[in-house]
Amino acid sequence: MIEDPRIERYADWLDDAYVLELTDGLPLAPPDDSRVREMLASTSRDGGEVLGAVAPSLRTATVFDVAVQAVMAGADPRVFPVVIAAVEAVLDRRAIGRGFNLEGVQSTACGCAPLVIVSGDAAAFGLDCVAGTLGATRGTGAAIGRALRLVLRNIGKATPGRTDMTVMGHQGKLTYAVAEHPASPWEPLHVARGLYAAKDAVTVFACDAPHALHLADDPDPEELCRRVARTIAQPGSLNMYWGGEAAVVVTLQTARRLADAGWGRDDVCGYVYELARRSPADLDAFHPSRDP
Repeated sequence: MIEDPRIERYADWLDDAYVLELTDGLPLAPPDDSRVREMLASTSRDGGEVLGAVAPSLRTATVFDVAVQAVMAGADPRVFPVVIAAVEAVLDRRAIGRGFNLEGVQSTACGCAPLVIVSGDAAAFGLDCVAGTLGATRGTGAAIGRALRLVLRNIGKATPGRTDMTVMGHQGKLTYAVAEHPASPWEPLHVARGLYAAKDAVTVFACDAPHALHLADDPDPEELCRRVARTIAQPGSLNMYWGGEAAVVVTLQTARRLADAGWGRDDVCGYVYELARRSPADLDAFHPSRDP
């Protein structure tokens, strides 16, 4: 056994963090002054800059507050600009499109969590786009998602069973981040959504747990899209009864195969959109006891 007073001090601090409900259930890194300063040094943003009010507590989050959470999440300072962008995205109701319904995501009984999609130079942030993408096997992606979660938990006070009313949830409630592959044959997601190609960007999406799709037999583009559509439009899924959007993640190899066949991102999305639906008869068959 290693006898080191620093270990004992850390254990005492961690015990306090659990008592104060500052943790998501996993160990935290102590946010000492030097680590927080190092985190703040990775951005040109002032520590006192207000980013917004975090639901459901509506407590104000500053860049300094987010830096503290990023340190506790174990984030590398180089990903701190991504964390700030993700926080701004979930707080900005004027974002591209319909904005982000943070109040609903934080308190819903469903299990959705903010999925952070990083577009741009993923390698600069140490993000893995090849192996274990959603698992964040290299750590930096996991720290991005976890830093956002700690902001939502510790500043927004989304406490399970009290304000966060999710019944089942999923592991995305701990960390949920993915990066687009820079070698994709399609334009980056942020460009498709109207931003400049030269910039790195973050998209946030309220997402359930991932659902794997079988493509081992190398289907042609139309059959591939049909499988995606049938997976999205499963009777009994939230998609069928509550509506909403779906995020489809494909491998670089699949994207290239589609692109080689002349299918762009808009072609795939449009085809899937037309097919991802069910008739009233399909839903009645799924609920045979329901009154006609």
